[in-house]
Amino acid sequence: MDEQENKERRNNVLVEYAWKKIPLKYKLIIIGGMAAIFLLVIFLVVLFTPLTAVGVVDIKGISNPRSKGTSINYSKIDSSNSYTWPIGSEETEVVDGVTYALGEPVPYQITSNFGMRDDPFGTGTTGNHQGLDISATGGKAMGTVNIIASRDGTVIYPTEGSTIACSSDGNDKNCGGGYGNHVIIQHNDGILTVYAHMYENTITVKAGDTVRAGQVIGKMGSSGSSTGMHLHFEVRENGQRKDPLNYISQENERPKKQTSTFVEGNDNIQTICLTLKDSGYSDIAVAGIMGNLQRESNYSPTVVNSIGASGIAQWLGGRANNLKNTYGENWNVLENQLEFLLYELNNTETSANNLLNDTTVTSAYDMGHGFCCRFERPGTTTEETERNCKLTTRGEAAEEILPYVQNGCS
Repeated sequence: MDEQENKERRNNVLVEYAWKKIPLKYKLIIIGGMAAIFLLVIFLVVLFTPLTAVGVVDIKGISNPRSKGTSINYSKIDSSNSYTWPIGSEETEVVDGVTYALGEPVPYQITSNFGMRDDPFGTGTTGNHQGLDISATGGKAMGTVNIIASRDGTVIYPTEGSTIACSSDGNDKNCGGGYGNHVIIQHNDGILTVYAHMYENTITVKAGDTVRAGQVIGKMGSSGSSTGMHLHFEVRENGQRKDPLNYISQENERPKKQTSTFVEGNDNIQTICLTLKDSGYSDIAVAGIMGNLQRESNYSPTVVNSIGASGIAQWLGGRANNLKNTYGENWNVLENQLEFLLYELNNTETSANNLLNDTTVTSAYDMGHGFCCRFERPGTTTEETERNCKLTTRGEAAEEILPYVQNGCS
């Protein structure tokens, strides 16, 4: 045995002897401390290891499949359990024999939410509206707006022999059981989606067909029990109709932001702008009001939607009655509606007026969104109102119109 081995042996004996001399409670403390250090090292290694290295997907590079200019690989869209908006784009693309309309959706507005509402046929009664009504804006003609499948699934209606030729002239309210020309799609989890009131002879699918999300299934119309051109969209789960807004993706696949389009020769825009400025409102306040009027009616005083909302602000119910009772057959004259709007702001809609005169609100976006919540109130609860005002991009519309207002309404 050489000197080095003797030295190592003596050291081991000394360590063993020293360990035996340590009281038990101190041995436990030492062992516990070493275990804690070991666990801390493991924790730090896991904490600072990149997520992609352990199989978590990096989502930064994932693009929205409905963003303008995006090249879409339709065969790889995972839409089996996600809902896209059923309003399609004007442009279509045929892939493997299937027509898709997954570009930017046409401008839209929600004309009736899920839940209790006044009868749109003016009977004076209320009822439970069991779907979501979506209308195209900007003067789109019937039979031109693409309706698309919200999810992958299998068509279960129309069946062979079912009518797809209900007229959109409003003369046959019972056609299609009141749904007019409609499609029902069953999805892999048993949920059904319903697309109703489509234009005659535009439905492109039948029972048994397999459809993909974004596939064109028909065109928007006003067939069956309908008061105007729109899509009635339902979600049915376990035999119960559910609020579609709880299913549809509102972030990545919501309808297109509408733009504050200045129609050549349309004097309404300038008249509205100048009238509001002459009434003493700031540019931010005027932009907030006008952004909402654009989303509601595209500045048209003659518009009446599918549930009877009327005029530039799409007044409904008692407010619409007040407008029409005050001005009679001239209710649809722009100057009369502007007078009525200003009357409401100064008398019955003071909360909205207070916002318009709040000098601490310096953002057109905040003014547009806030005016929607306080004046238009597109919902029966505060949460629903906030959601719908955000969904219909009132703040963005106010931002878009602001430069026009600041330039003296020109």
